[in-house]
Amino acid sequence: MDRTAGAGVGPRFPHAAPVIGIIPGSRRSEVEANLPHLIEVMDGIRREFSTATFLVPTTSASNSPVQELLRGRADVTVKQDGFDDLVPRCDLVITKSGTSTVHVAAWRVPMIVVYRINPLLWELVGRWVVRTRKIAMVNILAGQIDLVPEFIPWYGSNQPVTECALEFLRHPERLAAQREKLDALMAPIDHPGASLNAARLALSLMPS
Repeated sequence: MDRTAGAGVGPRFPHAAPVIGIIPGSRRSEVEANLPHLIEVMDGIRREFSTATFLVPTTSASNSPVQELLRGRADVTVKQDGFDDLVPRCDLVITKSGTSTVHVAAWRVPMIVVYRINPLLWELVGRWVVRTRKIAMVNILAGQIDLVPEFIPWYGSNQPVTECALEFLRHPERLAAQREKLDALMAPIDHPGASLNAARLALSLMPS
C-alpha cells in the first residue's frame, strides 16, 4: 500500500484548497467533549482560509453524534468507517489523543493532537496518573520530543489550537517538515498491522 500522504488524489495544498481532517474520538462521550470545541477551531480556520474543507471519519459509536453536531455544514464530509479513505486525502489532521495518532502517522499526514478535559479533573487525577512528559503516542514513539504539537490537557480558550493550525497553513513548509519526520519514524514499522504494533510499542514505552 502506498503510504505517501495523498498519493493519487491530485493537486494538494498549497496548490489547492486545504483539506483538514477532524478526529474527535471514537465514542459518543469523546465526541461530545471534543467536537464542539473543534467546530470552533474549524470556524477559525475558515475565517482565514475560506475554501478549506473538513473530512471527519467516524465509528459506529461516534457517527450519530458527529452527524448531529455537523448537520447542515456544506464544508464537511463525514464517513463512517472511512479512516483509511479520508485521512490520506488530508493536508493536516486535528485528532484526539489515542491510537488514532499512530494511525494518522502511518499515513504520514501532519497532525495536531488534542484532548479536551476538565482542568479540575486533570489536576486531581491526570497529573498523578500520567508520568510521561508527552502524552501523544507519536511523540512517545519519537522519544518524548515535540514531533507533533499536542494540547493535552486542552481546556479554556480554543484559540491556541486554532492558531497552531493556521501557522501550519500559513507556512506549508512546516507541514512538509513534519511529514518527513513522520516518514522517518514510521518507515521501520510500516508493514501489515503497523498501527496496532506501533500502538503496542507506544504503550510499552509508558511507565507503569
